[in-house]
Amino acid sequence: MLRKPFGEKLKLLILFTFIGFLLWRAQPTPITFGLGLVLAALGEGIRLWAAGHLRRNEQLITSGPYAHCRNPLYLGRFLLLSALCLMTGYWYLIPPAVGIFATYYMRRKVRREEERLRRLFGSAFDEWAQHVPRLLPRLTPYPLNPQAWSWRVLVRNNKEHWTVIAQLAIYLFLWLRLRGTI
Repeated sequence: MLRKPFGEKLKLLILFTFIGFLLWRAQPTPITFGLGLVLAALGEGIRLWAAGHLRRNEQLITSGPYAHCRNPLYLGRFLLLSALCLMTGYWYLIPPAVGIFATYYMRRKVRREEERLRRLFGSAFDEWAQHVPRLLPRLTPYPLNPQAWSWRVLVRNNKEHWTVIAQLAIYLFLWLRLRGTI
């Protein structure tokens, strides 16, 4: 089993502390909860779509959401983070939270990831990267090596089902908070 470096553990601790703070101080309203739930469904839908296509290090994935943007998992994460801020009633934290995520976390991760993909897949990666934007999706898919979505890939390779379970627990907590039961 690979151990996470200290810096990765620290980032996770900061993220979970932020989420815990938002949940502890949550003041959802029916409108913020409902709008946030729609945004969260969109974000998790993109993540599920991406995780069912992603076969890390085996081949360059350019199908599904990867035909529209190079980092659909990050796009989904942006939407989930924004949804959480909205659902908890702290909608005004969306710009700084997303800004910090984009400048501190994503920039470094994307750079390392793209270097790795370029080493593994060479000119195929360069061609795909030239036509597909990093985050904001293109409207028409860039057709290159289409692959079918796979439940097995989503669960076994990418373990996205754990993210869904965590999200459902958070939404249940916020719904109970909204109803005044906790």
